[in-house]
Amino acid sequence: MRAFLTLTAVLLAVPASAADLSDRLATADASADAWWDLRDELVLDANTSDEALAEFANHPDWRVRTTAASVLGWRTTPEVYDAVLRAVPRTNRAGQLRFFDPALRTPGAFPAIVERLLHGDEGPAMQSALLVALVGVVPEWAEVTVGLLPEIDDPSVRTEVVGWLKRADPVHAAAGLRLGLADADPAVRAEAAITIGFRVDGAALAPELAASLRDEDATTRAMAARALGWLGVAEPLPAIVGLVDDADPLVRLHALRALRNLDVAQARALPQLSRLLVDADPKVARVAKSLVP
Repeated sequence: MRAFLTLTAVLLAVPASAADLSDRLATADASADAWWDLRDELVLDANTSDEALAEFANHPDWRVRTTAASVLGWRTTPEVYDAVLRAVPRTNRAGQLRFFDPALRTPGAFPAIVERLLHGDEGPAMQSALLVALVGVVPEWAEVTVGLLPEIDDPSVRTEVVGWLKRADPVHAAAGLRLGLADADPAVRAEAAITIGFRVDGAALAPELAASLRDEDATTRAMAARALGWLGVAEPLPAIVGLVDDADPLVRLHALRALRNLDVAQARALPQLSRLLVDADPKVARVAKSLVP
């Protein structure tokens, strides 16, 4: 990855219009291979003032917003941006790459981290480290992280991102968790169901959880049932009852636990209860025995 090369701006000309600048910022953001050159052109453009870039701080598109902030940051605090580009993570006790440089934990470094994530051609472990560095630094971390989610190729990193949405604001958490439940990878879908169950506003995603009770992945079905039980959402009760006959013991376990939480009388009246009492899985049998008066 190359750092920004200090060049000398040349010609003064008529300032660019806000629409022209918005188009240039959007074009730069959308350019993969040409990003660094386009960013440098914007940094050095004498037609574009710092004030014009600062006016994009409230732009509705986070990509345009962060690109403008990155260009402005390279002009005003290039040492911060250069430090982010050069930062090297270390392995923590869990064997994960993580950044410990305090420079990455300052709000001013946020656009630089996004720049490196979007355009730095990093591998999955580095992507994960950079995404961790984004979480909680500025209020818009959740919006940007959710926006990045579809662009993360590695499912283990997407799974990690979905788990962080426990801490996100309701609007962006809901958007990200819907993406998670619809993800092509079953581990991501299961993590999304788990995360919804942990959120106090998780019941707002009850329809999506109910649909996940039919997921082809057993763990996702189990975690959806568990989340609905934790959240006290009884509307999908017939579907949960159907899962006590599931071929997978984890699904049977969490369906039975959810049913016990949602309607203990119906759980005790299950026609399958006598069979569940001697289920091949001891955890399922133990929950079934807890239902016997």
